[in-house]
Amino acid sequence: MASDILKDQIDIHSGGIDLCFPHHDNELAQSEAYWSSKHSHEQGGQHQWVNYFMHMGHLSIQGSKMSKSLKNFTTIREALSRGDWTPRGLRIVFLLGGWKDGIEITDDLVKAGNAWESKVDNFFLKANDLQRNPPKVVNGNEEGSKLAEALATAEAEVFEALCDSFDTPSVMRIISQLISTYNSADKTTVSDEDVLTVARWITKMVNTFGLDSHPSQEDRIGWSGIDIPEIAKPFVYPISRLRDEVRQRAIAGEIVKEELVVLASKDKVANLQDMEAVPYAETLSQFQDD
Repeated sequence: MASDILKDQIDIHSGGIDLCFPHHDNELAQSEAYWSSKHSHEQGGQHQWVNYFMHMGHLSIQGSKMSKSLKNFTTIREALSRGDWTPRGLRIVFLLGGWKDGIEITDDLVKAGNAWESKVDNFFLKANDLQRNPPKVVNGNEEGSKLAEALATAEAEVFEALCDSFDTPSVMRIISQLISTYNSADKTTVSDEDVLTVARWITKMVNTFGLDSHPSQEDRIGWSGIDIPEIAKPFVYPISRLRDEVRQRAIAGEIVKEELVVLASKDKVANLQDMEAVPYAETLSQFQDD
């Protein structure tokens, strides 16, 4: 049947690991015997019917392979419709496991997927905030150069991992490590452009892996779902800036009460607000008071 459609050579033939033997072995033996006889005048009658076999690992739930016979079978559409998963969350879990390795959906794997998504979410939010509100002064570029070096290393390692039989678990780990390098850097010495270059590259990678269901313009940083309502922005952005400024002072061990008072006094909330803005305004005010 395959030869009737694809003729005498197939580039990639895929299936579950359970089909490797005897199903695909038999299929290969029969088809190569058939085509070798047709090509008996070439290469001594030998003929390669399939260039690459790809055998996927099984998906397991609670220690059992998912199958209709065990009545633990569900489709992706059903899982999404029930709200058990988001498309992005499900793809992240699959990317955390190698395509040829079996994957068991466990609580730990779900937590790992959620943690990875949250880490990337937070990085994209910081990068977008930096793009909107670049710091007025940058003291140096030592950490920035380290971040640029980390990006160059990550790009090379990702290329190597993908060439190694599409090793997506390694790629996910590399992306996470790159974000950790940024998170641990002294932000006052990191080049804005280095951070935004990292953010653009990670955006390209998550789009390549299909983790953004609605990728937009090429220059956008991040993925869909991290945008906040317009009415919330005048309150959420000041909270983010205040948090980061206080955190940097804490890391440097230079917290001065008078400086905190000045920082918390910025962006004072007006007494009158639209009803929809009240929850955000109250959050900003409470954060400043705390």
